[in-house]
Amino acid sequence: RTVLLGGAGYESETKLYAEPLAAELERAGVPGPVEYVPISEGGQVSNIARTLRYRDLPAGEQPDGGIGSILRRVELAGVSGTATQNFIGYSYGSVIAAQAALRHAEGGGKVGFLVLIGTPIAEDSPLREALLNEPAIGRIITVNIPGDPFSSGVDPSRLGERKLHFVFAESETGVFP
Repeated sequence: RTVLLGGAGYESETKLYAEPLAAELERAGVPGPVEYVPISEGGQVSNIARTLRYRDLPAGEQPDGGIGSILRRVELAGVSGTATQNFIGYSYGSVIAAQAALRHAEGGGKVGFLVLIGTPIAEDSPLREALLNEPAIGRIITVNIPGDPFSSGVDPSRLGERKLHFVFAESETGVFP
């Protein structure tokens, strides 16, 4: 089973690309069902704040507050127990996917693959280190977006260029170009 988690923003916007992307991933042969799980709470600003807070969460720290309730929602969607799960996350969703993969592995489950698209998780972050050191997590795939100020860590000097990061949510069809 595969779970898809979208980026920051209002859920009505995120659904524009996430639901069609989940269907396209299944058609492309990604193990399914590919289930899009809504994770947005409070809109883009609060989700960006959560992203910045939890993208470097040191190993062993348990998320609390808003992200904890989001992780419980992912678990309630069926990502629990010891079954093998796959996670795909875009932007803010990649931070949630990483945290969910760790939580799933710590609970005795296996993660077949974890795909982080346009992730603000830096290469040298404690969170990435925890992912790489977790034996129950199989393949980790990072897809950086060329020119994106958020891919592979957030460059604070480029936050004004964030429009580059949100291009996927603004395509005419609502799906990844």
